[in-house]
Amino acid sequence: MHDATRELFRELRSLKDEAKRSRGDLGAAFGTERLDEERMGELFARHDELLASARKAVVGALAKIHDVLDPNQREQLSRWLGDRGGFGPYRM
Repeated sequence: MHDATRELFRELRSLKDEAKRSRGDLGAAFGTERLDEERMGELFARHDELLASARKAVVGALAKIHDVLDPNQREQLSRWLGDRGGFGPYRM
């Protein structure tokens, strides 16, 4: 399970790196006489690729975790995930 979550967080870290790059590209696209639609298209294409990769990583990690849990553990985790009202201190 530890390896699966480590791999997942490594993959998701690329989203954080892209956020920084995206801000720069957004500023550059907006700072021209006309909105640079080509740059925006490239930005969103990168996002699409990263999100597809992130989705695969999440599903892969969850499958690995699912495989190592016994039925009772899966049931407990299922209830815990399903009962959560959200993340962070301001859950509803």
